[in-house]
Amino acid sequence: MIRKAEQKDVRAIIEIIKSVHIKNINNKDNGFLASEDLSEISYSRMVRDYEYCYICEVENNVIGFLIASSKELMDKGSEIYSFLNTDSNEDFIYIFQIGISPNFQRKGMGALLYKQLFKDARIKKFRVITSKDPFNNASRKLHQKLGFKEIGVFRWSDGVESYVYNLELK
Repeated sequence: MIRKAEQKDVRAIIEIIKSVHIKNINNKDNGFLASEDLSEISYSRMVRDYEYCYICEVENNVIGFLIASSKELMDKGSEIYSFLNTDSNEDFIYIFQIGISPNFQRKGMGALLYKQLFKDARIKKFRVITSKDPFNNASRKLHQKLGFKEIGVFRWSDGVESYVYNLELK
């Protein structure tokens, strides 16, 4: 079942991130997350403020999540905002993060979360960033399968490069 994320889900979201965090896994074939900030305060704020936050439940257990925001609610001072906002008149939704528990990866859960986002979205342009180094092939395959196209590479202030993908629904 897919539903809107609530404050009560924040700890489960953080546990999923930890379970697939690049520092905690040996096999990166199923994808990974590399979040530096795992504070409940940050994720609680996103769940509260971002309009597109979902969780996927199986037997009342949170097994996946997706966090996304319209351009208007993004932090205008973030280093990624100016890169993504190439045209100040263009609206888009930025997919901040998607994560699926290891036992449920490659079973269509990520696609279900995206399907809900696409259904609810008032804007039909989407942008997402995935890891380039180390290469996150599972994320790349998922986004390409969903129709995302690579539009560039973003270099974070720490020098790490990430792929940027774009999708425009009709």
